Amino acid sequence: MTMGFEIKTDRAAWRAALEAGAEAASAALAEQMMSDSRDKIPDDGEHTLRDIGRIEKVDAGGHDLVWSNAYAAYQWYGMRVDGTHVVENYTTPGTGKAWVDTARAENKEAWDKVAQNAFARGMGT
Repeated sequence: MTMGFEIKTDRAAWRAALEAGAEAASAALAEQMMSDSRDKIPDDGEHTLRDIGRIEKVDAGGHDLVWSNAYAAYQWYGMRVDGTHVVENYTTPGTGKAWVDTARAENKEAWDKVAQNAFARGMGT
């Protein structure tokens, strides 16, 4: 005679663990991205643009890097919103427009590891 078994897992616990891992990964990655992007940001000598960058939590497991002023948009796009006043030369060596994209190209593998490690820690593994 064979007895039947049924094993069930706690879906709520799995969901909570995955959400905690995603939150930890997102927060750690945002911090690393901000840190690695800092030296790519055009500098006016007073660090105005570098100092206004911040990380905002937008939802569960989601963070944005934010620079909020007109000067930031001008520097990010390399021109004014209307397409005029194109930046011809970034005076600080190693800086330029779309600085997070530049940092990502240089650090993608390291960023992947940061996110993976933080996800595992966040899940409690």
